[in-house]
Amino acid sequence: MLHSPLLLYCVVAALSFVQSIFGVGLLLFGTPLLLVLGYPFEQALSVLLPASLTVSILQVKDGRDHLRPSLKLFAAGLILPTILGLTAALATSRHWNIRTAVGILVFLTCGVRLSSLVRERVGRWARRYEHAFLAGIGIIHGFTNMGGSLLALFCTSRFTEKSPLRAHIALGYLTMVLAQLTVLVISHRGLWGVDTVLYPAISSGVYLSIGNTTFQVSGEVAYQRLFSAFLLAMGALLLCP
Repeated sequence: MLHSPLLLYCVVAALSFVQSIFGVGLLLFGTPLLLVLGYPFEQALSVLLPASLTVSILQVKDGRDHLRPSLKLFAAGLILPTILGLTAALATSRHWNIRTAVGILVFLTCGVRLSSLVRERVGRWARRYEHAFLAGIGIIHGFTNMGGSLLALFCTSRFTEKSPLRAHIALGYLTMVLAQLTVLVISHRGLWGVDTVLYPAISSGVYLSIGNTTFQVSGEVAYQRLFSAFLLAMGALLLCP
């Protein structure tokens, strides 16, 4: 398999642009891509988590006015399940391939976005069982690094405007990535080197130069349509063998 620092830099840059706009991208796409290229799960995490953390911090900073009511909810619902999921994944030295299931969930997420009636019903369900829903997201994300579609589904059911939607997805990712990094730093100290600084530098450069600007200049209607198209494309890619 191909192992190239330049390839990793290109992957981080491209997916940082995607995550700058939609709140998801680096982990959801980067994880299966790096695994296919032959990188071990732990090494894939060491590349993607610092970059994702950087973009999420910048997005949370920009959208902080929308987030105060959700801080405790996300912390209580996501931190421990994510730690448990990642600890189990590292202890068993395996990574479940759930691309098909995730792809189906992405299509369901798009359906929720396109139907106000379905969105209202899912929103009521998500609010009623929000702690259980978030716990499930945390466990799946910790074990597979691919909980982004479920996080998008949860946030889509509660928010429709682009700014609070992206801000809450970023807050969820920030919470889970901090939990993952804590586990990984303690259990795999040898993973970290100079590149650990380079990946966040690339992702922040992409966000500050073109990513956030693209998000800001997109109109509300155009953004919602683009987000739905993005979800459809993401689901199709994940369902491909």
